[in-house]
Amino acid sequence: MEPFSPEQVEFFNKAAVTLPAVEEALQNLLLRVEKTESAIKEHP
Repeated sequence: MEPFSPEQVEFFNKAAVTLPAVEEALQNLLLRVEKTESAIKEHP
């Protein structure tokens, strides 16, 4: 018996490609928030 069906393998492959992109987007968002917060503190 196969451990995973082709559909599941395809899903895992898509997830493996998508997750790093999502992680990068979150990092960029965090950086933007930090920049915005420091700008607000500097210019009240």
